[in-house]
Amino acid sequence: MSEKRKSDTRARRRGGRTNYRPWLKLLVRLLIIGIVALAVFLLVNNWRKIAPISFLDWYDQTFGTVEKGQEFPYTLDGSAVIDMAEVSPHLVVLSESSVRFLTEDAACVAERNHPFSHPTLHTAGEYVLITEVGGNRIQLETRRETALFTEIENRKIYAGDLAADGTMAFALSSSSQSYLSEIRVLNTKGEPVFNYQSSKYLLNDIALSPDGEQIAVTGTSAEGGMLRSAVLVITLADKQVKEYTGTETLLHNVSYLSDDVIIAVGDREVWTITGEDAKLSKVACDGVQPVGYAATASLACVALRRDGANDSGVAWIFDETGELVQQVDYNGELRSVSGRDNEVILLTGTTLYEVTEAGVRQQYPVPSDSLSAAFYGDEPIVLTFSELKRSKK
Repeated sequence: MSEKRKSDTRARRRGGRTNYRPWLKLLVRLLIIGIVALAVFLLVNNWRKIAPISFLDWYDQTFGTVEKGQEFPYTLDGSAVIDMAEVSPHLVVLSESSVRFLTEDAACVAERNHPFSHPTLHTAGEYVLITEVGGNRIQLETRRETALFTEIENRKIYAGDLAADGTMAFALSSSSQSYLSEIRVLNTKGEPVFNYQSSKYLLNDIALSPDGEQIAVTGTSAEGGMLRSAVLVITLADKQVKEYTGTETLLHNVSYLSDDVIIAVGDREVWTITGEDAKLSKVACDGVQPVGYAATASLACVALRRDGANDSGVAWIFDETGELVQQVDYNGELRSVSGRDNEVILLTGTTLYEVTEAGVRQQYPVPSDSLSAAFYGDEPIVLTFSELKRSKK
């Protein structure tokens, strides 16, 4: 091949490469710009869902419409407070018309309305569940957003429970004449993941096990003119049912203390179902009447009023194994019982008691108009007629 032809060939090759590379670079640049633009778009539209809660609180107080908090007491306005609970790092306050998220400096960083006439509050993990007892509507909230608002059609809600991942369990009426009650488990999208119907018992309370593999419910039935109470323990995977019954009490509360320890409270007995063999034990309420109850993952407290006395009582403390380990006397008319981790607080008309398995850790006087108390941070919050205040201030 002549030198001229070789030179022309090399020139064409160089020219081909020169024409090809700018288009490739332009394509890569456009792709990068598109990816960056998509990332910015997703961040702008979803930043409230992914930002740390502490940053979200700071942003809303600094740049939003939320007023910066000062400190407790927090003055109440509008409708009456029904319940409150700690959903770290916030205090969740349920009223007759809304649910509020308060910070430790008493700033209301979120308030969402609800339309329920008889709302109840359940909290677990970051989730807040509001149910309409006697109705059929539910509302699932987080600090970031209303995660779900839906109706359970053609049913009435008797009771509900909430897991840390947002799974919800409900004891419901049945739409079929062949059944008395129904159990339904929903995910955070409101989709049914489990359903069970009972033709024998009218259910009145429900609890999810910590591992999410079981449900415990309490219910009643009439047999031969006799009222019978029961605890049903149902495995979600295969719907296997274990039934525990009795005729000496009317059960009205049930909770899990661990995956294999269940406690149920009635008007005349407290039941515990413990161990892999699911042994049933009963403690009779002789001379006392249950008036309050709270359970955590580590212990349960049953507050009892002595027969014939409204201004004194005793609190039974059950540990995580279901054993009755402590009995604590209290003075004054009981107002509320609340639990967190390995401790409970009992509020009476005169005194707030902080109690553990070892007994009363400390007690101090409270205003006479105190209505209820809940754990929040290092010091409990007390609800009065007009405000929420730290218990020791």
